[in-house]
Formats: sequence, structure tokens, C-alpha cells
Amino acid sequence: MGLLNRIKRTNITRNVWTQMAQITIICGLIVAAGTAITCNQGDHCGLAFVSVAAILAVAIVFIAWLVWFIYVIWAKRYLTPMAPHGYKILDSIDFCLFTYWIIASIFKVAIGAWVVPIVALIWIASIAIAIKYRESK
Repeated sequence: MGLLNRIKRTNITRNVWTQMAQITIICGLIVAAGTAITCNQGDHCGLAFVSVAAILAVAIVFIAWLVWFIYVIWAKRYLTPMAPHGYKILDSIDFCLFTYWIIASIFKVAIGAWVVPIVALIWIASIAIAIKYRESK
């Protein structure tokens, strides 16, 4: 049995933890980019700490998710998938944030420290959605 079939059978990509890890990582990357760009422009250089903390949080979440992913695949565990409606919502949020991160990385005027509260609000809303739709019924 191939690795892709094993991944598909575990439902790891449709699991609530994978979705929240993806959203947490992309939110952290947006926060890091926004605060770093603001600091590089000479404004609010205290934001360098926020940028480093965001990158550290992204690294921790990614490594934790990767260890969990390897364990689930190795142990051949079956995970409960998210409800389809919640999965579509979180996947759309993740896609929009990822697209914004790419655009903001190219066009620096589209990002700044002002994006941090917006991203934090989106992240908190994603947690609420994940809790509501964590398991398919």
C-alpha cells in the first residue's frame, strides 16, 4: 500500500487539527511579515520581537503537527473527519489567507502592522468554527 493511500485512509487532511495547524501557520506568517515590514520602514522597531515570536510560534506549530502527522501515518490511525460544511469554511479561510500572504509578499504596500489585529480576529473565529464543526455527524 502506498503512502498516499495510507494518508487518504487516515482522513488526516480533513481533520480539524490539520485545518487549524494550517490556519495558525499562515496567520503567523502574515503577522511576521506585517510586523517585519513595518519595522524595516523605521516605524515601531519594537515590533521586531512580535515578528520573531510569530516565526517561533509557526515553527513550533509546524514541528508539532509534523510529529503528529508521522505518528498517525505510522500507527495507521483512523481520524474522524470534520463536518463537510465546517471543512469548506476553514479551507476557504486558509486559501484566502494564503493568497493574501502571497500578494502581500509581492506588494509590500498591502501589509503592515495594522494587519495583526485582523489576523488575530480571523484566527479566533477559525477556532470557533473548528469547535462547532469538529466532527461529522
